[in-house]
Amino acid sequence: MSIPVEIESNTADGVESKIIEPIEEFNEIEPTAGELSTLEHISDRIPLGVWLIVICELCERFAFYGISGLFQNYIQFPLPTANDTQPGALDRGQQTATALTMFFRFFAYITPIVGAILADQFWGKYKTIVVSCAVYMVGLVILLLTSIPPAIDKGVAFPGLIIAMIILGFGTGGVKSNVSPLMAEQYSRTKPVITVIKGQRKIIDPGVTMQSMFNWFYWAINIGSLSLIATTNIEKYHSFWLAYLLPTVAFIATIVVLVIGRNQYVQIPPSGSLIIRAARVTMTAIRMRRKLGYQPDRPDFLDYAKSMPSASEFNEKERVSELNNNQFIDDLKKAVRACRVFAFYPFYWICYNQFGTNLVSQAAQMNVGQLLLSLNGYLYKCNKGKENKKYCGGIEAHDHEPNPDMIAARIVRNKIKERAVQENLPLSMIYEQEVSNSSTNSTTTAILPTCQEFGPTLGKVRAKVMPVLPQDCLFDIPDQFKTTLDGNRFLLMDDSIIRRERILVFSSDYQLDMLFSSPIVYMDGTFSKSPKHFKQIYILHAILYDICKQ
Repeated sequence: MSIPVEIESNTADGVESKIIEPIEEFNEIEPTAGELSTLEHISDRIPLGVWLIVICELCERFAFYGISGLFQNYIQFPLPTANDTQPGALDRGQQTATALTMFFRFFAYITPIVGAILADQFWGKYKTIVVSCAVYMVGLVILLLTSIPPAIDKGVAFPGLIIAMIILGFGTGGVKSNVSPLMAEQYSRTKPVITVIKGQRKIIDPGVTMQSMFNWFYWAINIGSLSLIATTNIEKYHSFWLAYLLPTVAFIATIVVLVIGRNQYVQIPPSGSLIIRAARVTMTAIRMRRKLGYQPDRPDFLDYAKSMPSASEFNEKERVSELNNNQFIDDLKKAVRACRVFAFYPFYWICYNQFGTNLVSQAAQMNVGQLLLSLNGYLYKCNKGKENKKYCGGIEAHDHEPNPDMIAARIVRNKIKERAVQENLPLSMIYEQEVSNSSTNSTTTAILPTCQEFGPTLGKVRAKVMPVLPQDCLFDIPDQFKTTLDGNRFLLMDDSIIRRERILVFSSDYQLDMLFSSPIVYMDGTFSKSPKHFKQIYILHAILYDICKQ
């Protein structure tokens, strides 16, 4: 049976209410209990209004995170000089910057209560969002105009920032508290139905649809938060006013989408704020508790607001029944008890908000320059340039030619790299040979990286001249791998039995002589160490002079 639904419609003369009779869809079949547990649950088609709201949320979060992430540097540090790379503007210090940034975040999360009351009690969600966006835009413009260099020089940037924070707090509160409920109202199906897609019966599940809608919604929030990457780089390499301009321009898209898509939104008229209703219940409970005193049959404080005969003698029964019913009071009691879980939230948010306050200040104090090595009373800095190679050491800064030990260590490293490119010997063997053959003292040896530390670098050097690993077993073997280091043959056999089945046999003539002369031959195969595209490595071992030779 259809139930008439009252919605709001935007017209040229304003907003008017209409009663719309839903159309019966007789072709929709509700699933049975067995079908609910066996058939696949899928999402319904997401309405256009939902996608418009997702775009609005993305742009709004882009603006919010884009500006709020800049406040700490903007307030704490002064305008940078010619040789200073630390962004700043107001020079109010870390304490003031942290306090104001925390105030803005606190205020932005308190004002949604006001936005919710306005929407549920007076304006409705859509109108509240539109008005809040207008307020939001005013705050962005004030912040932008007071951050330009002339405004900073005249001292209006700081009061302009505080005014902008308050206005932005009211704006984001009205948007944040209503945008997700408005999106939920865009989808009206409440019961699952069966549909047929490509010959398969599936269930269109409202729960799955709602989950999909909010997945996109929170993806939009996360994508919008990436605005910090752009705005922080703009503040560092250009200016704050340009960094604030980007979120302002992005927020214009929110207003444009809201206005253009106004006829696409399902708008439910306000039906009263539960916050106001809960406040009235609380006030009534306080008055009744004072008048009645302690009542054993009212174990909970809110029970004093219930309609009970004992309250009639004080003429409060009629007033209580007008404001609330007993079921609402019971639900309110459950909600209050459930809110105990939020008791630890302040501690979490105190830590979390350090990301945008004190940790930003800490990062500004960190030394992000070159790493220094302390050795024998000197500080050595890494310098990869080919000219003007110098180091600083001792207590006082001074420049002179590089230390001889550093030069000797660099020569050894270069020789190891050259041999890694030119020879096929194991890298560890090349390293040990060069370190042993070089006439270095203990200081030079200490400066040299160990074989394990140098290994990744040598591997990258050798990889540049090594052939690319084959993609299948049908590959050409380079000539340098067909012979030994002294030029003799090493590849004895290269035969393909059938397509994509290949046998390779490697051995030098000297190894063959040992094999044929050995009284005992050991044979062993392995699968786990076999190269890609080959099934097995099979090895023959010969014994010569009681020493195992491979």
